Amino acid sequence: MQVDVSLVGRVIGGKYRVEQIVGQGGCGVVVRAVHRGLGQPVAIKVLKAPMAPRDDVARRFVREAQALARLTSEHTVRAFDVGVEPGLGPYIVMEWLDGMTLAQALATGPVDVPTAVDYALQICAALAEAHRVGLIHRDIKPSNLFLTRRTDGRPLLKVMDFGIAKWTGADGAMTAPAVVLGSPGYLAPEQARDARGVDARADIWAVGAVLYELLSGQRLRGGAPNAAAGAHRLLGTAAPLPAWVPPALRAALDRCLAPDRAARYPHVAALAADLAPFAPPAAAALVPAIARIAHAPRAPSRGRAALAPTLDLIRPRPAAPPPRAPAPRARLAINGAATLAALAALLTTLALRARPSPARPHPSRSPSPPPSPAPLPLVTPLPQPAPPLAGPTPLPPPAPPAPAPPAPAPPARPRPRPTARPAPPPAPPADASPARVPGDIDGDGIPDVR
Repeated sequence: MQVDVSLVGRVIGGKYRVEQIVGQGGCGVVVRAVHRGLGQPVAIKVLKAPMAPRDDVARRFVREAQALARLTSEHTVRAFDVGVEPGLGPYIVMEWLDGMTLAQALATGPVDVPTAVDYALQICAALAEAHRVGLIHRDIKPSNLFLTRRTDGRPLLKVMDFGIAKWTGADGAMTAPAVVLGSPGYLAPEQARDARGVDARADIWAVGAVLYELLSGQRLRGGAPNAAAGAHRLLGTAAPLPAWVPPALRAALDRCLAPDRAARYPHVAALAADLAPFAPPAAAALVPAIARIAHAPRAPSRGRAALAPTLDLIRPRPAAPPPRAPAPRARLAINGAATLAALAALLTTLALRARPSPARPHPSRSPSPPPSPAPLPLVTPLPQPAPPLAGPTPLPPPAPPAPAPPAPAPPARPRPRPTARPAPPPAPPADASPARVPGDIDGDGIPDVR
């Protein structure tokens, strides 16, 4: 199926610019994009154009994002966002990983026992958490396992693609009866017959198939719906394992690939315990953690209503139909009403402009403050007596006015100090004769005129 190269350069979700197409599967395409605001690279998975209109495919696509949102293990790829892009359909934003898939790594041939067991234990660590929340992957295979490296350089394996995963107790709404889901060569016998009735032991069968391919470099034959039951056995029809594979490890593989699921390991913790003797020291530390996760109380199950994504999330609602064009008479009436409304608005505007505008003070002059009201008198004045009326009978005299309250006394002024007066001249003695005035003849003290 041809990949739509027009995705390159497109902005998804208003913030993720597509740089290149990195891979494709049966239903989806994976592209590398960069967040426009953060500059962070991300991987975005979108549906292929022929698959986008199918509601069943779109529902499974969104369910994959719901599954990834519940898983926090470092051995599971992380999902950041989900949405619907107009003209493209639903999309999932995931972490960007540098490396290659395990299928690409196996192109160079088989690996040694410690490396193969290390990878198998990392797959078990991811499945332990998924099984605890009631999630069955149903598609464990090398192309869904991504091989990258930690910051210290050690290999890190991540499980991807939960698109056909089964939620325990809720899968009937998504999987029709007698439908085969998965990849030939990695299907457990019961999954090849009916994918609805599988449990965690179907994933254990797939882990054994991947471990066999890691050790032999060849894909395990069988797994197709029409294959014989013996084709699922490790010994017999499958290619023999190399001689350097320890017998105890061969026995562990034979138990993983047992046709009857009752004979397989009951959970991944039991498988990890049998693989621990062949693991490198760093990988052996995963075995106790896997056991703790597998034996922890099971997470609360989700109901079908919570798991089934609505079409409002995965499919944009259809746009409302355009309104009908009005009939000719109705169109004429609408146009006439619009003309009258415009004319009325114009007349109103002209009338408002014709009114004299109130005088406005000059901006440079500050407005004079309003006159302050006259102060109220401290003493209310009495009414003046009316003048007497002319007539024979005089009016009685008006009543005397009420005495006004005494005015406050003015402040006392300092009195000037009395100045000393000069003493009067001493009186003449009593026996002394008065002085004679010149010209006074008769002695009266007044000069006589001659």
